[in-house]
Amino acid sequence: MARLTQDRIHRALGQIGEGWALDRQALIYWNELVPEFRVPDEDNPDGLTRIELRWDEVYEVRTNKWGQRYNVATGTYRPKLNVSHWHRSGEMWASFGLGRDIVLDDHEPVKRRTFATLARITREYTPEACRALATREGIDASILDI
Repeated sequence: MARLTQDRIHRALGQIGEGWALDRQALIYWNELVPEFRVPDEDNPDGLTRIELRWDEVYEVRTNKWGQRYNVATGTYRPKLNVSHWHRSGEMWASFGLGRDIVLDDHEPVKRRTFATLARITREYTPEACRALATREGIDASILDI
């Protein structure tokens, strides 16, 4: 896979919606363009909720002749949001679990995972919608360790 150039990163930043940024860790370590939105906690200055938009592989459940069920990859992908809560502890950030995945079922599965599709979805999710997802009512309380 070719390395991402500064020009490609700047074009990607121009495509994504207001308030969204690129995940620096995915960019540096895995050479991937992953949109993310960070919502600071109002109650805790050392906390934030991170919303990340990625591709999720679609599986089909099949049953063999003995009645055992198993998953088979269909070769298609759907976009999904991952909402996770982070807290600063000294110099480190720690998350409470893996977060909650919200598969965007209103989008048709696609064979090709393009950044342009993710960028279009980020424009649909305005900062207000992301803040609503980040509220305690918007996320499952089990990931907040309540």
